Amino acid sequence: MKKKQAPRRWPGRPGQPRPSIPARAEERITQWDEDGLKRASEFWLDGACVGRAYWNPDGTPNVATGLRDGAPVGYQIEYHDHGFLYAEPFVDGLHQGWAKQYGRRGRLLLMSPFKRGTGTDYWCDEKGRLAEEHPLVAGKPSGWERWWWEDQQTVYSETHWHAGEWHGITRHWTGGKLDRGYPKFFIHQEQVSKRAYLAAARTDPTLPPYRPEDDSPERPLPERFLELRRLTRSRAIARRRNA
Repeated sequence: MKKKQAPRRWPGRPGQPRPSIPARAEERITQWDEDGLKRASEFWLDGACVGRAYWNPDGTPNVATGLRDGAPVGYQIEYHDHGFLYAEPFVDGLHQGWAKQYGRRGRLLLMSPFKRGTGTDYWCDEKGRLAEEHPLVAGKPSGWERWWWEDQQTVYSETHWHAGEWHGITRHWTGGKLDRGYPKFFIHQEQVSKRAYLAAARTDPTLPPYRPEDDSPERPLPERFLELRRLTRSRAIARRRNA
């Protein structure tokens, strides 16, 4: 016998985005865990699937997004600690508009713009420090994906993507030291030797050049991230003054 769940609801404070799932849509649970708790569900209206959600064991949502013709639409919401965390806007299945990240107490931490699937998904910790950056072009990972330490001066992982494929150099550090076997070199998802990579990079501008100094984990914070953080803070101050 399935255990009863808390009623469906989308957490968040007034003015924060909600997933574009019609309230009158019928929920159909598609996955239960071994304890009889729902973990995934779809929402149907007029014969079409108009939303999808994944659930925590306590019945609160983990991720929820509206769907139209199988593609994400409106805000895809990621929740955390019974609150609001991250909202990614979609139009016709591509990121379009301002992605917004909130802290556990509802404070807006960062806004990042996207246009037709192109932009950078910056991810912050609760103090607004950069933790991850995921660049997209036309909806596919393209550019340097990096994972940052709290010191905001070093990274512990980076991978170069192009058109949704590993295409470039990947590095990983532990304790500030490059892990054994790194850097690794990829061309269209296929790992190749350093020699083969250097030869290909001479004629392929989509392959970043290899520089020995980049084997150090030290990196400057992206100027675009710093600009967006300043913009977010200035808008938050303006809203408080006008409240």
